[in-house]
Amino acid sequence: MRHLALALVLVACSSKDPAPSASSSSKPASAPPPTATSASEPRPPADHLDVEPIKKALKCPAESKSGPCKILDAVATCGPWEGTSPGGEAKWLGHSWDVKDGKQKDGYAVLRSRTVPLDQASGGIPARIGFDQVPEDLPSMLGIQKAVSAFERHDVAQKGNAGLAWVKDKKDFSEAPAFATTKKGVLVQSDDFAYVCQGKSQELFYARPRAGGAAKGDGVYAELWPVSW
Repeated sequence: MRHLALALVLVACSSKDPAPSASSSSKPASAPPPTATSASEPRPPADHLDVEPIKKALKCPAESKSGPCKILDAVATCGPWEGTSPGGEAKWLGHSWDVKDGKQKDGYAVLRSRTVPLDQASGGIPARIGFDQVPEDLPSMLGIQKAVSAFERHDVAQKGNAGLAWVKDKKDFSEAPAFATTKKGVLVQSDDFAYVCQGKSQELFYARPRAGGAAKGDGVYAELWPVSW
């Protein structure tokens, strides 16, 4: 009986001690550092385009009135562009010049800025920028040409212009993220980086040197005018 009583006392005493848990038996692991998000960690401005080597390759004159040389001059000096639109979507239409192996091809292009949520901005501007060439066989190409001609004269296109209707209805664009540059322009992170800034009349100047061909001046250049915003 004496041994049985002693055993019961020992059991009762041990039951008062808390059972060790996994957290008390080992050192607690520190919480992982918070992952930086695009909204909380904006990227610093990207370097703006250095146009001088491209101008030299294209043998640009001191002052150019049109074509890629005019675009490069403008991209080097034109004003800031935020890359977004108050309405969430904006489109521009204008002339484009595609330079490849020293040969220049004139055409028309359309650019769209589409606002996206800040957490989809990858630390950059909350927008996706799309740029496409206007197909040469577009049925409403005459309307495109007339509209751009009017814009270049700082005039307005006629009502019912079929080319403008096509631009406004166009929904499929080759889009890419956008980031601010050191000169308050926009870097579009497409396959070949593009640089965009705004002129005095709300027109956009667009330069996209072709990777591996910038030494020859290869790339796509455009001057575009607002159609919708």
